[in-house]
Amino acid sequence: MESKNDINNTFIEKKTFIFSIFLLALIIVMSIVICFLLLNDKILSMTNTFDDNTDIEVGNQIEDEKDVCIYEIKEYNKKIGIYKNNSLIYTLNIYTFTLPESDQILLKQGIITSSQKDLIKIIEEFS
Repeated sequence: MESKNDINNTFIEKKTFIFSIFLLALIIVMSIVICFLLLNDKILSMTNTFDDNTDIEVGNQIEDEKDVCIYEIKEYNKKIGIYKNNSLIYTLNIYTFTLPESDQILLKQGIITSSQKDLIKIIEEFS
């Protein structure tokens, strides 16, 4: 027959285990929320950067949006790279291997657009 101390120790071990699981779940949920907020902030900052009414700064040059610009979204160092007229202008912190295979194939081939609005829509679809 178990003693009262053994029963108390077993009860305490179960409570500690349940608390540990709860704490781990809380940490995972908080990590997901933080990642979502950081990713959402990146998209919003890119939306502000690619506003159709403003000029885009590339390096030390400012290019007017009235000029023809070709944007390409393709894989760059296992992440999503955004190119303007064949020059890398931004890298999303999204690894391509986390995307569906069909999206990975598209990014290897490259997605081309000349519209900033289309560029933003495409980026949002990957996020």
